[in-house]
Amino acid sequence: MNYGIFASKIFSKDAKYVKLIDERGLKWSCTIQNNPHPYNHVKIGEKWGSMVRVRNYREETHIMFGSPKFGNAWELFVKK
Repeated sequence: MNYGIFASKIFSKDAKYVKLIDERGLKWSCTIQNNPHPYNHVKIGEKWGSMVRVRNYREETHIMFGSPKFGNAWELFVKK
């Protein structure tokens, strides 16, 4: 996820965790890590892989992220 376009408006650079909520209401606790190299982006980890498998997301699946607020968001809504 590109930090400059979307993530910078949602997360502070020192944020470590986010709860992803899918379209079925299932909650997934994920780590987030700001990676400035080779380009400034945010890496989502921990339960992200499990969510991708359970929700049957594939390589070219378009996923939308939404947040109830800007700034220090603790939750993101995820929809295919």
